[in-house]
Order: sequence, then C-alpha cells, then structure tokens
Amino acid sequence: MFQIIQFIQKGRHFFVFLILEIIASILIIKSYYTHNIFFLNSTNYIAGTLYSIENKFSKHLTLDYENQKLLEENAALKNKISLLENVNAASNSSVKVSDSAQYQRYEYTPARIISNSVTKKYNYINLNKGKRDHITKDMAVITNKGVIGITDFTTNKFTRVMSLLNENIKINSNIKNKGIFGTVKWNGEDFRYVQLTNVPKHLTIEINDTVVTDIRSNIFPSGIPIGIIKDFKLKEGTDEYIANVELFENFLKIENVYIVTDFDKIETDSLYVNP
Repeated sequence: MFQIIQFIQKGRHFFVFLILEIIASILIIKSYYTHNIFFLNSTNYIAGTLYSIENKFSKHLTLDYENQKLLEENAALKNKISLLENVNAASNSSVKVSDSAQYQRYEYTPARIISNSVTKKYNYINLNKGKRDHITKDMAVITNKGVIGITDFTTNKFTRVMSLLNENIKINSNIKNKGIFGTVKWNGEDFRYVQLTNVPKHLTIEINDTVVTDIRSNIFPSGIPIGIIKDFKLKEGTDEYIANVELFENFLKIENVYIVTDFDKIETDSLYVNP
C-alpha cells in the first residue's frame, strides 16, 4: 500500500497532466460536435433558403408560361367563336354558308401590359406587341371582363393604348337588352367609374343596368362589357341623363389583354369618310 502511495506521489504531475488531457479532449470533442451541429444547421438553413428562392422563381416562370399559354388558348377560342358567329349570321341571310365559313371578321391577339397609369387625366397603357405582330392604330383592346382602350401608337415591338381612363376617349355603347344608346367617356376623377351620357330622359334606365359596346362602334365588336350603372341624374341644363358606370375591370390589376383585329375596318371606315 505504501509503495502505491509512493508511486502516486512520484507520478502526481503525470497523473494531473493525464487528467487535464482527458478533460481537454472531452471539451474539444464537445466543442467540435457543437460547431459541427451549428455548421450543419447553418448549411441547411442557407441551402433551404436558396432552394425556397429557386422554387419560387421556378414557380413564377412556370406561372408566367401557363398564363401565356392560357391567353393564347383563349385567343384561339375567341377566334373560333368569331368564325362561328359569321357562319351563324350567314345561315340567317342570303350569304352562302360555305363562303362565310372561309371568313372571320375578328381576330384576337394576346398581349402583356408593360406599363399602365390610372391617376392622370389622360392615361395610357403600353403593350409588348407591335407592328411585327400586325398591330396598327385604332384597334380595340379588351379583356375577358371588358373594354380597356384603343391602340394609339405602334412601334415595331410595342404599342401605346389610349386607356378607357382617358378624357379624350369616347365609345359608342348601349344598355344591354334595352336598346338604349349612349356614349361612354371618363370625367377624369375615379378610375373605378366611367360616365354614360347622351341618354334622353324619356327613356327608362335603372340602377344595375349593364352597359356594353354598341354595334355603331367602328372599333369595338358589339356587346363587349363595360360596367353596370350605379347611379344617374339629369345632366344640368339638358334633357339627358348622365350615369355613373362601375367598370367590370379593375384597371389597377390588369396584366394581360387582347388586341382585336377587325378585318372589315378599312371598308367600314370608308363609309364614314364617304357618307
């Protein structure tokens, strides 16, 4: 027993060193594990964030592609409807259906809005289609919800549209199912409303009547929705009503439109030049 005590006393420095080494090793291992976990967690967080961004970007690209595809499919459907309407009109007239079936009056070209304003007196919209897409001046611009404006100026790749929210625009219109004609224009105030004017007071109009484009328009196909009447009154000093029409389309949110080609436009325009 005495010999063991002597051995410990002689080697006490070694044993202390050994104990300290063991403690240090344990601390290093724990520290390494903690740092390793922190590193792994940090790496996983960064990788997860990057993956999330990539996933959102990928979804955005996919959504853009799907939206564009849907627009093109809708345009193709509108073109088919236009052709069928022509055939139907021919079946109710003396025109041969076989001849009419080869002819389509309206063609719809999808376009994306690249800039838009609603806060000015004379608002314009810029589109990503131009002369190379056979877009010209004075073509109707619409959405599935309603009237947007009229093409005003074109370059090779882009088109400027005079918005419905422009004090210079006037559109022939009527109250749906009533045959009451009027003119739609904007008073430059609230972007949610346009005004229906030139409606004689002896005619009956009502709140919630639907206003659409009229056949007299030489730009818009007839029956394109505009909005519903929210209120009306006699225009001061006249025998005509003026009505506030709430637009079907929200001009703050529109992103895509259709540009309407009227293959009869040159001929119909000549009637206005040579009455």
